[in-house]
Amino acid sequence: MEQSDKQNRKWRVLVVDDEDSIVELYENILSDRSINTNQLKKLAENLFPEAGINTAPDSHLGYDLVICKQGEEAVEAVRKSLAENDPFAVAFIDYRMPPGIDGILAAEQIRKMDENLEIVIVTGYSDVSLEEITQRIPPAHKLLYMQKPFHVQEIRQFASSLSAKWQMEKSLLEWNRSMELKIDERARELKDMNTRLLSEMEEKHEKDIIIKKSEQRYRAILENAYDIIQSISPDGSFIFVNESWKRTLNYTSEDIKGLNFNQILHPESQLQFKMILPKLCKGEDYYNFDAIFITKKMKKVLVEGSFVPYREKGEIRAIDSFFRDVTSKKLAEAELKHSVNSLRKAIGGMIETLTSIVETRDPYTSGHQSRVSDLASAIATELKMEKDSIEGIRIAGIIHDIGKIAIPTELLSKPGKLVDIEFALIKTHPDVGYNLLKKIEFPWPIATIVHQHHERIDGSGYPKGIKKDEILKESCILAVADVVEAMASHRPYRAALGLEKALEEIESGKGILYDPEVVEACITLFREKGFSFK
Repeated sequence: MEQSDKQNRKWRVLVVDDEDSIVELYENILSDRSINTNQLKKLAENLFPEAGINTAPDSHLGYDLVICKQGEEAVEAVRKSLAENDPFAVAFIDYRMPPGIDGILAAEQIRKMDENLEIVIVTGYSDVSLEEITQRIPPAHKLLYMQKPFHVQEIRQFASSLSAKWQMEKSLLEWNRSMELKIDERARELKDMNTRLLSEMEEKHEKDIIIKKSEQRYRAILENAYDIIQSISPDGSFIFVNESWKRTLNYTSEDIKGLNFNQILHPESQLQFKMILPKLCKGEDYYNFDAIFITKKMKKVLVEGSFVPYREKGEIRAIDSFFRDVTSKKLAEAELKHSVNSLRKAIGGMIETLTSIVETRDPYTSGHQSRVSDLASAIATELKMEKDSIEGIRIAGIIHDIGKIAIPTELLSKPGKLVDIEFALIKTHPDVGYNLLKKIEFPWPIATIVHQHHERIDGSGYPKGIKKDEILKESCILAVADVVEAMASHRPYRAALGLEKALEEIESGKGILYDPEVVEACITLFREKGFSFK
């Protein structure tokens, strides 16, 4: 009953914010009490009218929610939760909470107490850089930064994904600790056994007594060993099996008489054994043999082990085998793989949510990122790049403007020409995107590709002003795709210039602003192969 209650408990979420209206919004988003969707939408719109919040009906699980109004109160809540062995999974911490300590200092103190807690720093503004925050509240993979105004779905996604991640890591840590304890215990037992054996051998002076006692001791070890141990003749008949072998395969000592090794092997494993048997008969050892044993009750047992031939007077008399039942291990690995895949999907969902936020805040570029991704992938394919690299370019294209999440909405949709200071702010979005994405471990350099997508090969681009040899090929592709799609589409400050104008732009900048090879591939796609935006 106690175990069942523990499994049904909700994830604990800590919310630290000094504004009652924000706290109420958190409670309505994350609690499991009945909630009117229209009321939640109205509450969110009143708090963040500029965010354009769209609150669709959603059935959420609910969390064990704890609210704190000040940083000191939150630090004490975490200390208490750890003392009661009931830790929080996720903490949403506001940056400014006068008159007490700010959210960064509170998070810094909390992290020193609980290194596993997933922390989200929430603020509408900050005079502290992301790099400094990350240094003060390590590790980076357990820290996220979210700006107000936030979306209802964004909070739910963060709470769900981070809680699942926290639970998986907690379970994996507990499993590792359990295995370490078992291994340590087994090592101590073997050490004690060896110590006793050596002591007995040193106390005996007569060779025959020593040999006899040693044989008895080793036979006892083999008989009582946890591993499956057997000895067979070259023709496969059994010479010896230990008790673990009998228990695992449900055979008695009487059953083993006349039994052949091939009879306990699955047909696939019979074929494997047939292939290595000639080597064993020549006296060669064979390790890392994965097989499927069939019990007397016709159940499958997954094992892994090795064969060691025993030679006497130049002839192979027996083949000793040592196997370990790894059925539970394989099931655990499959479950862990499933959990990792679920976590990857959760991260992917988080990225899609952030991307949707960017496009929701800038309706004129809705679909821009996906169209840039399609064109960039097509260019990479035309250049005959590796499939893995093409996939990386596709992902980078989908989220290349994610940094615009930090740009004021009124600038993204402003009609007319931007003044210098406004354009300077727009030019910060590659840096913001890089800082957001560098914390995610992609199999491709996604953060760097996004960081460089406004660089030009003559050094006239931004944010770093680097030149051709310093720019990734993937970024060169993304830069061309971005320019073509932007010019061909409508913007609040101008009508669509058309595809031909876009192609003329990259053609005139070939070798100056844009990679020549990439430009040629892009023009070929449109003018010869009929590529078009969806």
